[in-house]
Amino acid sequence: MEAANIEFLCSGKNRVQHQKLTKLNNSIATHSISLPIATSAEEDIPLQDINEWYEHDMASGTVCFCQALTTTSTGVSDHHADGCSAKDPPSKIKATFRRQRTNNKQLIIHPCGIISGHGTMYHHEAVSNVLIMIEKMFSLLRAHKPQHMIYDSNCNALREVESRNITFFEGMGMCVDAFHHKTKHKASDVFCRERCDMKAYPELLDGDRKYYFNSSIAEQINVWFGGFHNICREMTPVKYDFFLMR
Repeated sequence: MEAANIEFLCSGKNRVQHQKLTKLNNSIATHSISLPIATSAEEDIPLQDINEWYEHDMASGTVCFCQALTTTSTGVSDHHADGCSAKDPPSKIKATFRRQRTNNKQLIIHPCGIISGHGTMYHHEAVSNVLIMIEKMFSLLRAHKPQHMIYDSNCNALREVESRNITFFEGMGMCVDAFHHKTKHKASDVFCRERCDMKAYPELLDGDRKYYFNSSIAEQINVWFGGFHNICREMTPVKYDFFLMR
């Protein structure tokens, strides 16, 4: 007869249960009758508590030790429905004894070079955060949604807009600036070449098929803006925001 497929912990209670289960298996192997449990007078098995019992599978012949569901003080069952015996380890609490710094500052710049908005990225420059910033900024009262948005990672932004079906960006051209589109993006990326090329929009080109305005104005403003990095590095959040906005 196959041994019972049960995992035991190294505790006194489980050792006693293991001895009882071994005794029960030997008894069932000796008396091969149709009853689930049959023992002789000498091998009588002690009665268990109402919260513990054994079940005999007639198909496979195995015996399993079962326990009733127990609830915690909050009324939630302490057992998992999927039968997983392992519990998730508690999350570790870490103390931080240093200052927290932001990741970067995102600027929204008009083609003429005027900064129309900015946003602080606290952890990463994620494309989803940039989309949220654009949507919130141009959803304000008396704000006009632009017809085109030029961003160096617009191919990834456009993929996310289409996958999440963000209706705010419908009808808005999302192109990669000429410099990054030519030097930073792969030529094998068909989606980027067909959907995010400025040359695909005639309104962005002049009569000589050249770009109507400087699409790298954001990079140039960023160089000027980076000169304030050392000044702002040791500022508190209130002084930092006041200095950059004024």
